[in-house]
Amino acid sequence: MLIQKLPLLPFLLVCQACWPSLRYGKLLVAAPQAGVFEIFRIVSANPLHFIAEQTASFGQPTPLTPARYLLLSDCSHAFVTIKTNITTRLQAYHLVFTPPHNNETDTAFSVQCQRFATTSSRQHLHNKFSLLLLTPRKKLLVGTTPFTVDFGTTVRRQFDLAALQVASTTHSMRFFVFPRNSLVSATDSQRSGHWLYLLPGNYVLEFNGVRTAVKLQRGEEKIIYPAILHISTPQPVPHVTARINDNRIVPFNQPLPLPATRINLRLMPNSQPQPLTLRSGQRTVITARHLQITPACNTQPCTRTFNLSLYHSNKDTPFLTTTARDIFFRGQAVRLSLASTPRLTRLLPDQRQTKLQLGILQLQPRIISSTTQFSDLLRLEAAALPLQGHSDDLSLTTATTLPLLPGRYHLAHFVSSTHTATLRHKRSTTFTLRPQEVRKMTVTVFRHKRVSSK
Repeated sequence: MLIQKLPLLPFLLVCQACWPSLRYGKLLVAAPQAGVFEIFRIVSANPLHFIAEQTASFGQPTPLTPARYLLLSDCSHAFVTIKTNITTRLQAYHLVFTPPHNNETDTAFSVQCQRFATTSSRQHLHNKFSLLLLTPRKKLLVGTTPFTVDFGTTVRRQFDLAALQVASTTHSMRFFVFPRNSLVSATDSQRSGHWLYLLPGNYVLEFNGVRTAVKLQRGEEKIIYPAILHISTPQPVPHVTARINDNRIVPFNQPLPLPATRINLRLMPNSQPQPLTLRSGQRTVITARHLQITPACNTQPCTRTFNLSLYHSNKDTPFLTTTARDIFFRGQAVRLSLASTPRLTRLLPDQRQTKLQLGILQLQPRIISSTTQFSDLLRLEAAALPLQGHSDDLSLTTATTLPLLPGRYHLAHFVSSTHTATLRHKRSTTFTLRPQEVRKMTVTVFRHKRVSSK
């Protein structure tokens, strides 16, 4: 019996060597380019649960135990079912983005995509120009542009990129790019002096809070040379800044790179905007003047606040109204007025920096009854340059306290007669109000007293 069983032993050993191959299938994913992908074995379909199995190479058969698998590659996924002793074949697709020049250091190119929606698996690929996809059609975000690739009957698609750079300056910064007329809110960025790769198209370029339009052609290398805006003030004032286009704060006495475009500049928050055209590669220097106002106070500490206005030349509308005591402005032949006496102005000296100390006039009417005359107007008038104009009517019955610009004044008192045949006459008292002076004056005014009839 033993002799009869011996011929069966080689056969049994051969069969035992064959059993492992019968428990496996194979996966082959063909691709035009070498690369690797990930394989996950699905252990539960509902709810979906899978475990990492291994990585595999495109174009090479991979043995797998029979099961359902999830495959993940660049921006794509696929499901396969592996069966015993069967080779399951899939096709991968090669997507290539070609920059205008050889890939340099510190360049920026991004592709964002949904890899597997069920698990909210997103990818953000940085400086990866060659992708292997497991699906022939895919939506991507290339840079900031929505992009759909459809391979159709081919397995390889190539797209030329454009390159954008903002030339470096002494001011280190980042620039930002987003598409024009797009509903997608996406922004890409890069440091100045380095390339950002984008799909051809129309974009908005922004740096230091100012935007400009940019159009990129396929294969184009575009360098944007910033304009330099420099606001020069006579002395450092760290707490005061200008604004452009009503939002971007511009520090004084510092060069600021900006896109070559048209902007509106405000040296003070309430000043009228001044249009400026910034030119590529050129420096625009704004020479600002500084006016420092010191109020006069009849009490200490001095907490008096006031409004003042600045006017250009002979204009009647102010270009700035403010309560600030440090005031920055442009232009020559600038006049200053206080809110208490808006039509009484002082011409500022044509110099970069002016310090002006105010005074105070305290006026007390002394009322006298008269049957022959009455006061009908009391006001202040400029008696000498640099003062011009006159004040509004002052009260004839109550005391008045006025902050005033220093200078020489007339206190003009107009008196009319109760007799129609007598002309109105003017009485003037001339005085000089000095800086920081609190001047007290009394003026005699006449009140008409009716004569009682018997």
